[in-house]
Amino acid sequence: MRFMGLCLFFWIGAAQAADIRDTRFQVDLNFEGAGVTPSIPDQVQQALPQLWQRIVSQSEQATWHDLQAMSLLKSIHPHGLSSTIIFNKQRIWQELKTRKIAYIHLLPSFYITLDILDTLGRHNTPMEVELNTYINKNSQQWGIQRSKSGTLLALHVQWLNDVQFYMSVLQQGHDVQRDQNNGSQGLAALKTSILDALLRVRNQSLVQTAIQQPQTPEEQAVKTLSFVLHIQGQTSLSHQILLESALQSDSRVISISPTHIEENNQSYQVVVKQAPELWLESWFFQRGMTATLGLEGWLAE
Repeated sequence: MRFMGLCLFFWIGAAQAADIRDTRFQVDLNFEGAGVTPSIPDQVQQALPQLWQRIVSQSEQATWHDLQAMSLLKSIHPHGLSSTIIFNKQRIWQELKTRKIAYIHLLPSFYITLDILDTLGRHNTPMEVELNTYINKNSQQWGIQRSKSGTLLALHVQWLNDVQFYMSVLQQGHDVQRDQNNGSQGLAALKTSILDALLRVRNQSLVQTAIQQPQTPEEQAVKTLSFVLHIQGQTSLSHQILLESALQSDSRVISISPTHIEENNQSYQVVVKQAPELWLESWFFQRGMTATLGLEGWLAE
């Protein structure tokens, strides 16, 4: 039932996520280790790469070196041997546009769930607590927001032995990502895999911004067909997400939108390219299900 509660948040639109306060432009610096507070220009220059890693991809993070950081400053608040630096969001966006650097405009917001199973398939609760704390502590540094109103992102880890694991990442509208660790670092390697997965998902919005192009007249003229798809059967929500993601990623599918979601009964409005959509019968058959066309749409069981 844990997954069923998450489903309600899964379909929250991007507009709600955009209303979350964007904390990426605030950088906190601490100089207790150095024992001395640098000058304000040095502090701002030191804070800029931390901002950069939150809003651009790793490949672009070297481009901040020739920037005049002070020209991008909004305010600075010293606190003894620490400072809070806030950058001017509009000036940052303008600078990135001028340099033709793709960036992540809206703060990526995710409802992250984490399931860690030991070699016997039991939940490793202490490790789940530790890794959730790790994500919470570092999420701002990674340029993401952990929020109940964000897109559901389910991380599932199965330990094979003391050092090896499989990790899968479930996200709406995307194929399942899998990461197998064969190293000898155990938990340290898992933290690295989680970081890599979160950055890959975060950077999807950056890639879309960089490569999105308007449709050509030929693409706009593609004929489409809309129909209702009912899916019945005793399946977990994680299996539902896998099924939706697989269908969404099919090149013949333009969109799939939920209209009714229950544990054993789901309905979707599906838009596909061209007609007929009889390929659905073999598509579901390959996944151990039957699909039939009726008066009210397609029924898959």
